[in-house]
Amino acid sequence: GAGNKGQNNQSSVSFQEMLQQSGNKTSSSESAGKEPQDKPLKEAEEALEEANFVIGLLQDYSLTYPVYLDVEDVKKDNCRTNNLTVEERTNNAKVFLEAIEAAGYHPAIYGNMKTFLLMLDLSALEQYDKWFAGYTLPIYYPYEYKMLQYSEKGRVAGITGHVDVNICFKEYDGQE
Repeated sequence: GAGNKGQNNQSSVSFQEMLQQSGNKTSSSESAGKEPQDKPLKEAEEALEEANFVIGLLQDYSLTYPVYLDVEDVKKDNCRTNNLTVEERTNNAKVFLEAIEAAGYHPAIYGNMKTFLLMLDLSALEQYDKWFAGYTLPIYYPYEYKMLQYSEKGRVAGITGHVDVNICFKEYDGQE
């Protein structure tokens, strides 16, 4: 994404490789934001630019899972999303998600407790599926979510290092 100062929209080789290797059954995440002096119109414009960038990456693929918007707290001083208000961040998310939906994909939101309770106004985003990341047992999140990321320390044969482990509670068939 372009949430970090000076970073342009760009895809990684691994993203393209993973999408191709997945048999076109995957999800994608992007984040959106803009420097505070350009708000709020420029923020919405950049959220739309990022959505269009993602749509361009996905145009040759048929997805089964949603396209997820990853809204998280970035621990960098120069992150352009650090100073956004809840309202601005929520508006950016809506612009991004609406563009993804208009392109024929199923939009959804990924985040953790801080994302969903402090960074976004969930009442304005109720219609979108949520993918919740929570690693502490028992899992406490008092709202509906369709997917749970319950560990970041999983192991998969053939992959070096830890991987995130998720469970999906909804049957996505790519027809939505």
